[in-house]
Amino acid sequence: MKVLIRNIIFTLKKSFIPFAVNIVIHSMYGILPVLAAYLWKILIDYIQRYMDGSEADTCKVLLYVFIYCASYGVSVALPVAFELIDTLLRNSIKRVAQTQIHNKMDKIPYQQFEDAKTNDYIVNSSQTMVNGIFMYFSLNVTYFISDLISLISSMILLSSYAAELLLVYPILILPVLGYGRVTKLNTQTKLDLTPLRRKKNGYEEYVTDLQYAKDTRVLNCADYFLKKRTEILNSLIEKELKSEKKVMLLQLITSAASALAYGVVLAMGIFLMYTGRITVAEYASMISLVGVVNHVFNRILDEIKNIPAEKLEIESGFKLLDMEEGNYHLSGISADQELSVDHVSFRYPLGDRDILSDINLQIHNGQIAAFVGENGAGKSTLAKVILGLYEPTQGKVCYDHKDISGGVRAEVFALSSAAFEDYNKYALTVEENIALADEINPENLQKAVQLTGADKIILKFDAKEKAFLGKKYGGADLSGGEWQKLALARGYYKESRIVILDEPTASLDPIAEYNMYRQFKEICKDKIGIIITHRLPAASIADYIYYINKGKITEEGTHTLLINQNGEYAKIYALQKELFV
Repeated sequence: MKVLIRNIIFTLKKSFIPFAVNIVIHSMYGILPVLAAYLWKILIDYIQRYMDGSEADTCKVLLYVFIYCASYGVSVALPVAFELIDTLLRNSIKRVAQTQIHNKMDKIPYQQFEDAKTNDYIVNSSQTMVNGIFMYFSLNVTYFISDLISLISSMILLSSYAAELLLVYPILILPVLGYGRVTKLNTQTKLDLTPLRRKKNGYEEYVTDLQYAKDTRVLNCADYFLKKRTEILNSLIEKELKSEKKVMLLQLITSAASALAYGVVLAMGIFLMYTGRITVAEYASMISLVGVVNHVFNRILDEIKNIPAEKLEIESGFKLLDMEEGNYHLSGISADQELSVDHVSFRYPLGDRDILSDINLQIHNGQIAAFVGENGAGKSTLAKVILGLYEPTQGKVCYDHKDISGGVRAEVFALSSAAFEDYNKYALTVEENIALADEINPENLQKAVQLTGADKIILKFDAKEKAFLGKKYGGADLSGGEWQKLALARGYYKESRIVILDEPTASLDPIAEYNMYRQFKEICKDKIGIIITHRLPAASIADYIYYINKGKITEEGTHTLLINQNGEYAKIYALQKELFV
C-alpha cells in the first residue's frame, strides 16, 4: 500500500493535469456501459409496449433508439480519447522518471557500480524506471476507478431489478481470487535470474561482438563460449518454465471457472424471469450487465496479475531513488596550489580487505608525480580516489586544503581529467570522441590533437574531425595506438588543473611514447600531473615518485634518490632497463 500511495503522490506532483483528466475520462467510461444497459432495458420495454399497441408514438421509439446508439457510440469513442490521455500521462511520467533516475545515477558513489550484486540491483532498478514500468501502476489506478464505478453502478441497477441478482458478483469474482501470489513468485523468479541473463549475454557478446571477434577466432574459443552460454541458457529456460507452468495452470483453471460462473449466472437469470421476478427487458439488461461485470473482473484479473510485478519493479525504482548519495554540498573547490592525500585507506563495498592503506602524499602545482609498482598494487585505485570517483574508507583527499569528499561533484570533476588504460571507444565523430559535448571548443580541440598527434588521424579522413568512428555502426575503425591518442586528447581537451595518465602508452610506439611524455611535461608546467605506470624508465620524467606495493607506499622520492637507495624500485628499474636496451 505504501508503494501505491507513493506512486500516486509522485504522479500527482509530476503530472497532475494529465492524471486528473485521465481520471475524469475513465470515470465517464465506467458509467457508460451501465447506462447503455439501462437504456437497453427501457428500449426493449418500450418496443414491447409498442408491439402490444399500448404505445403508438413512433417518434418516441426512434428517440430511444437514437439515445441508445449515441451512448454506445460515445462508449466506443471514449477509449480513443483515454488512449491519447494515457499516452500523454505515460510520456509525461516517463520523462520525469528518466530525468530523476539519470540524476540519481550521477549522485550514487562510483564504487557502488563496481560491486557485482549492487550493480545488478542498480541496473534492474534503473531499467525499471527508464523503461516506464514505474508509471503503469499510476495508470492502473485510473482503470481501477473506472472499474469501481462500473461495479457500483451495475450493483445498484441489478438490485433494482431483483435483490437476488447481487449473487452475480460473488459468483463471477471467485475465479479471480488467489491469482496474484503465483504471478508475484513468477516475477520474483525473473528478477532473481538477472545475474544469469547477464552472464549469458556476456558469452553471446564474446562470440558476436566485433570487439572480441579477433581473439575469439584466433584462439579458436567460440565453441567454449557457446558451450558456456548454452549451459546458462538451459538453466534459465528450466527455471523460467518452472515458474511459467504454475501461471499457465492457474490461467487454465481460472478460464474454466470463469466460463462455469458465467453459465450459472445466465441460468439464474432465466429462473428469475421464468418465476416472474424479472421482465424480459430486465433479463436482456442483466445479460448486458453481466458482460460488463465479467469484462471488469477480467480486467481486474489482468491488473492483479500485473500488480505483483509492477510492485516489485516500482519498489526497486523507489529504492534506487532512496539510495544514499554522497554528501556533496561544498562549493568553491580549486586546485591552483596543491593536491594532498592524508592517511587514505580504501576498500570496496562488501570487501574484506583494504585495497589502499594509509596513503600520504602531496603534489604541488607545476609538479609531476609518478605512481609506480606491479600490476594490482593499487595505483589506478589511488588515481580514482584522487579524482573523486571513489570515496576513501578513511582519510581525506584535499584540493588546495579542502576535502573533496564533500565537494559538489560537477566542480570536483571539472578540475581534473584523465586518460585511462581501459579507455572507451565511442561510436561518435572524431571531435565528439574528444570533446564528449554538444558544444565543441575549436581552440581546445586543435590544441589537444596537436599535443597527442591525433591531428594526423584527422588528416586521414575527407570529413576531417567530422568523420564518424565505430566500425560496428558503419563508421571508420582505428588502430589501438590511434584510439589511445584520441583518449589522450580527450584528457587534454578539458582545461583542468589536475591531469592523470593511467598507463597511457600501452598501444603507442616508442617515438609516440617519447613525444607524449615530452608534451605532458610541457603541459604540466602550470598544472598538477600524475603518471601511473609499471614501466619504471618512463617514471624518470616525474619530479617525485611513489612506489606502491600491495596498497601501501613503500618507497618515495626523486628518481635519483630511489636509485641510490637500492630498494625495490632500483632493482626493478635495472631489470626493465636491461630488458629494453
